[in-house]
Amino acid sequence: REGVPETLRAKLWRALAENGQALKPKEMRESCAFYDAVRKDARRGEGVDVVVDVCGGHGALGMLFVAHGAAKRALIIDQLRPTSHRGLLHAWGPFLGAEKEPTTYDERPLQVAL
Repeated sequence: REGVPETLRAKLWRALAENGQALKPKEMRESCAFYDAVRKDARRGEGVDVVVDVCGGHGALGMLFVAHGAAKRALIIDQLRPTSHRGLLHAWGPFLGAEKEPTTYDERPLQVAL
């Protein structure tokens, strides 16, 4: 719609499409649904330096927190980093703020990483 500003969520969806759909739509919807369920609590207060995306796989959930300004950085923990993580990081990089390293991937089993 012309004249209507594009929402951040729409920009993230478009970036996925333009960069080879690094994430399946179902996974994007699931990550967005969880973020939407907790966003009011996540954005309350002083702000968060780091959000931890446990068993994060592609890392979309952690990146959503950063893109929306609810956290400065995301630590994604999963014992196996899927190839979709790199594509997603490339697609969403422009939306992840000014931090030098907006995401860190800890590729170890959860018991070891925590």
